[in-house]
Amino acid sequence: MSVSVLDGEELLTFSEAARRLPRRRGGAKTAVSTLWRWSKRGSRGVILRVVRVGGNVYVPHSALIEFIEQRSAVDQAPQTPSPTVASKRAMRQLNKMGM
Repeated sequence: MSVSVLDGEELLTFSEAARRLPRRRGGAKTAVSTLWRWSKRGSRGVILRVVRVGGNVYVPHSALIEFIEQRSAVDQAPQTPSPTVASKRAMRQLNKMGM
């Protein structure tokens, strides 16, 4: 038995989802482009799940809550510094030299 995403799920447009998020410092709303970025590239490895219906893109309310919870958990976990471009380049050169 398959369960449809539409069964009892509230689907939000990116504008509606942005309005539901708490305001940032200074009272600014979260920009719609921020939600697009979260759905494409994510934020610290967490990607916002979206649903496409025809030509429209929606954020399931449960996916917005899930994104916030996962993103908050990432902030609480100890972070290791990501390698810089220079260190990645140096590692490639060392690998080429066989070291």
